[in-house]
Amino acid sequence: MTSTPDAPAVGALSGLFESTFGSAPDGVWQAPGRVNLIGEHTDYNEGFVLPFAIDKTAKVAVRIRHDSRVRLLSTFGGQGLVEADVDALVPEAAKGWTKYPLGVAWALQQRGVLVPASTSSWIRMSRWARDCPPRTPSNAPSSPPSTS
Repeated sequence: MTSTPDAPAVGALSGLFESTFGSAPDGVWQAPGRVNLIGEHTDYNEGFVLPFAIDKTAKVAVRIRHDSRVRLLSTFGGQGLVEADVDALVPEAAKGWTKYPLGVAWALQQRGVLVPASTSSWIRMSRWARDCPPRTPSNAPSSPPSTS
């Protein structure tokens, strides 16, 4: 198994990104899928675990943006294009799979990490994409993720 994205999948994701957002992504990344044969919730309780990688992957294409908008699109779930403002994230507004990336952005902000806005295309168990703006230092917002 390789951690390097395969060229056809990268090309397909980059094409989806470009046709949706109007320009090429800044980069494409991938992470392997994994399953736990044993060990769900036991690893942090000093129990035994046996995770292993599988042949499925999640890929994401990302472009940094120059505003506070985050635009997310996944090939999974049929939710369509979702937009949010990283400066006004509230948990109640996030829907479906977008709770994962928006929740991470909100949690990082709660810890004082500057989160850049972006555009992304995601292909779940295969591919994803995202479009994000660079951020300038400022006070991190104290409210959670929102898609409003």
